[in-house]
Amino acid sequence: MKTSFDVIVIGAGIMGASIAAALVESGLDVALMEKGIAGA
Repeated sequence: MKTSFDVIVIGAGIMGASIAAALVESGLDVALMEKGIAGA
């Protein structure tokens, strides 16, 4: 399991997922964290 990231996004709702996707597209290594169901 990977343990080092450039950015950690807390919350995988529509905004968190969109921000995480944009960061990945810009070349950053991103972890997206959600306590419940992603996208809810």
